[in-house]
Amino acid sequence: MRRVDFDKLPRTTRERLIDVFRLPADAVGHEGAPLFVRPYARAWQGPVASCVILGGVCLAFGARGFGDVGRHAQSSLHVVLYAAVLGIVAFVVRRLVLAPRRVSMLPFAPGTYAFASDVIVAESRELRVYPLSECKHTEVDDSVTFVFPDRRFRFEVGDRELARQRSLALTRVRESLGVSRAAGDAKALLKIDPLFFARVRDFEAIDEDGPRVGPVHANPTRAAALVLIAAVAGLPLWWIRNRASDEVAFWRASRDGHRSALETYAASGGRHTQTVRDVLLPGAELEEAKRQGTVVAAEAFMATHPGVLDAEAKALLMERLHEEFERRNTVPSLREFAEKWPAAADASRVASKIRDLREAALAAFHARANTSDSNVVPIAEALVRAVDRAPAGAVLVRFRRSPLPSLASADKLLATGLLEETGPARGGGAEVSKHFDEAQSTPRERAAVRALASGFGRVFGADMIPVVFGAPFEAKELASPAVPTMFVAYDIGWSGATYVGRDSGRRFVGVVVKFDVTLKVPGDPRAVHFTLRVEPPEAFSVDYASWDPSLRAAASASSERPEDARVYDVMALRAFDQLSAKLESMLVLAPNGEGSPGSARR
Repeated sequence: MRRVDFDKLPRTTRERLIDVFRLPADAVGHEGAPLFVRPYARAWQGPVASCVILGGVCLAFGARGFGDVGRHAQSSLHVVLYAAVLGIVAFVVRRLVLAPRRVSMLPFAPGTYAFASDVIVAESRELRVYPLSECKHTEVDDSVTFVFPDRRFRFEVGDRELARQRSLALTRVRESLGVSRAAGDAKALLKIDPLFFARVRDFEAIDEDGPRVGPVHANPTRAAALVLIAAVAGLPLWWIRNRASDEVAFWRASRDGHRSALETYAASGGRHTQTVRDVLLPGAELEEAKRQGTVVAAEAFMATHPGVLDAEAKALLMERLHEEFERRNTVPSLREFAEKWPAAADASRVASKIRDLREAALAAFHARANTSDSNVVPIAEALVRAVDRAPAGAVLVRFRRSPLPSLASADKLLATGLLEETGPARGGGAEVSKHFDEAQSTPRERAAVRALASGFGRVFGADMIPVVFGAPFEAKELASPAVPTMFVAYDIGWSGATYVGRDSGRRFVGVVVKFDVTLKVPGDPRAVHFTLRVEPPEAFSVDYASWDPSLRAAASASSERPEDARVYDVMALRAFDQLSAKLESMLVLAPNGEGSPGSARR
């Protein structure tokens, strides 16, 4: 393929080309005329497709992350992309606009022409000449197509037979061209080849007068300015895109109303960040606090947003406090409510609700009270009501422990071997006195208080009468206690029996515990009083599965101690378990309707 400048051809060649290019359609195939003609069609598809593709790329980049709550803004680097795309589009559009002007300035009819020697593409000042000698082959159907190594030229004929005839005519003309060239017949060659004079001079550039295409006087400054303006437009396009994306992201976050979406938007630094942080986010958090339905959630909102949505937040807190108050139906939980939220509207109702609970507990108690002791019901009523007035709001349990001399005597007998009735114990004797001193006894007494609390709970209802461990008492304090008090005096002595461990072979002495219990209320001369003697069984085993849970826990903890301490712990705790059962039976009837009589005194 050869590129030829039309304006640099010999004048005669230029005039000849203008003539043959302007021949009418019915002259095609006549002597000197082109055998095939394809009129020029404005090639707009390629540039338009390029613009569409570039516009699509621009839109794709613009849509990327558009309206995303967390990534709605594009970085400033995207300005370069938008500027490049707009600049290229402006350049292509300008070419499309100038193309008709360029074609209109041609002195010949633009198109593609097939002669016996060449296929000439004449669509601009630069002619592209494809020698038919380089054509690989020709395809004939209802058109004729010349196939060159780098492109194809299709000439529509409209009829298969006519296309075949024209293809044969081309073959004959080419044969005649070959003969004329061999014979050097310039006159014949001139008729067949419109480029004859240029070909003779090997297409040497010649500057002669005559028809010319001439330059298209395009203004390069104007073209550069157009492309520059389009490129600069990338900045406002980027800004508009980010502004619109921010509005959509804000709309989405506001529509969802979820705290996470609003926090994500605020973290991205959108234009409405301050509005989100000051108005929408607190509103979303308040709604979340409402959904959680707890006082803690309402308080947490007020702590993190002081003064924000104040009226709504306070109303929510009051509502949740009321719900919390209604849920609390035990004395300790109601007292905790009053201490924790003294400003709550329901705080003033705590005392009355506790009284209602106590009255309901007394009504239930009356239905099964042990009336065999005339003091039981009055003391129980006074006890329940006195607990409210007590500083600690509980019954105090105080102990007075009196180890009897018989324990020391048992230790001496063990040491001398005088208790070996059935022969010496292979494991030796287990001393008893040291296991009932103050250090060993106090943990048992505390466990006993927990067991007594369970007993009161079974009588009056759980947590209705709290029970706390108090300091040891003196006999003179029995007359006028300052608070509701249960005085438990107990003696620990030797029962006279001994036991030999099955595995260890050690000899243990049996322990008897005598309880003297008085339950008194301040200002009331009456008292509930009973005594209890707990003897060791004939056959002793370390079994506490049926005990009160508090005492079971104490016995279980003792299982890690040495055997001597473990055995004597179980003996003492067994006595306290029976004490708890005795208290319960003194106050209420057993399921069979029988109570356990005790002694009463005024």
